[in-house]
Amino acid sequence: MEVKELAEKLAEYPELKSRFEELVGIIENSQGETTLADVAEQRVIDSLRDLGHERLQNWAQKQSEQVSYQLKKQLPKANKHIKKKSVGIARMEK
Repeated sequence: MEVKELAEKLAEYPELKSRFEELVGIIENSQGETTLADVAEQRVIDSLRDLGHERLQNWAQKQSEQVSYQLKKQLPKANKHIKKKSVGIARMEK
């Protein structure tokens, strides 16, 4: 993928662009707060882990929405699952 293509893709996902900017900042030590390699490494690992978690959550949500949309198209009369509001049957007095 060319740099221009990557820039266009990142423009579509501003939260991803922000994460990559954060990673570059850690690597460049732009704020001057990291003096040990172990600390910088841990910050990069944590940032990548958070990025992966966020992206997978976003992906799962989109997949769920897509499946819901497809099912609504296929079965327009199907009822959506709704949590019951009943607390049960009232106890009878003895």
